[in-house]
Amino acid sequence: MRKNKITVVPKKRQYKRVQSATIISEEKLTLLDGRAVRSQVWEEGNRTFTTYFFPNEGIEELSKEELYHYLVNQGIRINGPFSKGKVALQKFLDENKQQCWGLTVINANK
Repeated sequence: MRKNKITVVPKKRQYKRVQSATIISEEKLTLLDGRAVRSQVWEEGNRTFTTYFFPNEGIEELSKEELYHYLVNQGIRINGPFSKGKVALQKFLDENKQQCWGLTVINANK
């Protein structure tokens, strides 16, 4: 007697709803060396973040940690010491096609 093959069909996956980020505040700053920086505080879920946007001209080769310390040494107040898991870095082109850095720091939970 032959048994029938049973094919298991996976159930439709339930995906967690992606939360959207909300911008809390934005500020234009000038570093001690004259470089313009735009800071943006935003939240997603129960976490808040601060992203610093600035041109990368002359600092293209710096690491994430070096850029973090560069901002601090240039007068930006960032709460807490550098931690690889709490800082993200991305390179992008701004609206004027200028190469920029975006350094994001996870702030303390609310």
